[in-house]
Amino acid sequence: MDLNFLIPELVSGLRYRKGTYAVVEGDFATTGAAHIDYQRELPAPLVDASAGPHGYRRVLGAGSSVLGAETGLTLLSAVELVHNDGPWEQPEGLRKRNAVLRLSSGTVSNGASLSLMAYEAHWTATEHVPERAIANGEIGRYGALVSTDGGRTHRHSISGEWARSSEAGATRASAYLIDYGLNLFSNPSGYINGPQGDQHEQVDRRLVTGGHLVHTRLLGSEWRDTELAAGMQLRHDNINALGLYDTVARERTNTVREDKVQQTALGFYGEARTQWQRWLRSIAGVRWDRVQMRVSAGGTFNIDNGGSERGRQWSPKLGLVFGPFPGALDKTEFYANWGRGFHSSDARGTTATTSPVDGSTIDKVSPLVKATGACGPVDVLVDRQLDSHVRSASFETGTIAPSLRSMSMSPVAQAVEVGNLLAAALDNPHDETNIARAQERAEKALRKSSRRIALLKKKWLTSQSCGVLRHAMIDIN
Repeated sequence: MDLNFLIPELVSGLRYRKGTYAVVEGDFATTGAAHIDYQRELPAPLVDASAGPHGYRRVLGAGSSVLGAETGLTLLSAVELVHNDGPWEQPEGLRKRNAVLRLSSGTVSNGASLSLMAYEAHWTATEHVPERAIANGEIGRYGALVSTDGGRTHRHSISGEWARSSEAGATRASAYLIDYGLNLFSNPSGYINGPQGDQHEQVDRRLVTGGHLVHTRLLGSEWRDTELAAGMQLRHDNINALGLYDTVARERTNTVREDKVQQTALGFYGEARTQWQRWLRSIAGVRWDRVQMRVSAGGTFNIDNGGSERGRQWSPKLGLVFGPFPGALDKTEFYANWGRGFHSSDARGTTATTSPVDGSTIDKVSPLVKATGACGPVDVLVDRQLDSHVRSASFETGTIAPSLRSMSMSPVAQAVEVGNLLAAALDNPHDETNIARAQERAEKALRKSSRRIALLKKKWLTSQSCGVLRHAMIDIN
């Protein structure tokens, strides 16, 4: 997934969900989902210029202002320019441009916003190469066999959000329009097909429109403080070009396939969260999704692969949470989650009966692929206890952190220690002894700790030594 259109300094929060257990998450949320929010205003104007090795240069300017006290409107704007050549013998020549314009009023729970975003980039890539080419001295370790691999891409979007909330409930609505394009030139197999090379171009041109509407209602103590939620999601992908071409030095020599795709996804969901006892609550929900696909095919062996397909699915979800309990378990919850989810298949695979490469017979794939997940059994509440461990722990740079002092430590303390080990290894990615020691110690700790610590390990690897523990564990529940 290309996240280069994001400007980190503008991010106000990250919300993670794992597994197939949340009714609000639909297509491609079988493993989990992450939601990234931008700020509505900045406390002060920001100008940042940075430089580093390999031709890295970055300039960022951002700021916000109130457009008259009587209007209640705030305008945020930002521009980012990036250049990077990377460590390669053939300079990457990455040029990236980002721009953001956001008009907002009120707050996230009672307000509205309108955002314009633009991202463009182009680069020259050093692809993977045969080991023998390095071994025989034909190229260096960071060398390239093809000088024209790389690509260009853009993402332009407009989106709006509106929210109203009260003691009785809340309503949220959002809509978006995205113009996306990609031309990617790759040569993964080298020169199997001859001295001209095996370079190909992948093309994607699409216009994405969609929206989300959800209403929540609080029923009060007579209904055990049940919170009901009902929502609808809609997304339409109008893909005018989805192609694969044989190329030489980025010039097309053959059309392998050239398709147009129309795909519409519609989902409805409902959920009830109930506090049955002080130590027991449940989250029960169900989701219904329908995906409609239509493919127009082109290409020598691909011409007959067009058609239409559709799929639908019911996805029930159930979660039970036990705790916290008085005494030693006042910071611990036991939980069990079960849920069904799905991901949609490439629309072209749902209608294809012949290989676009050689015309041989192939089988169609299902429009929706069902997934079922379950997890448990223990979670640690990370409020004051976590803060105390954060104050006593720090990420070490350039050295291996101390080994785990005691496997009787609390799960949070173990997580802090494991994070130290992993962060130190990430800070020295070329020190094989450092990495081996970190992995050995971390794996030893993880084998004896809960599956929850394994999840924390993944979060640290994803955040790559983010420096502050709480930032790596946002929305951990």
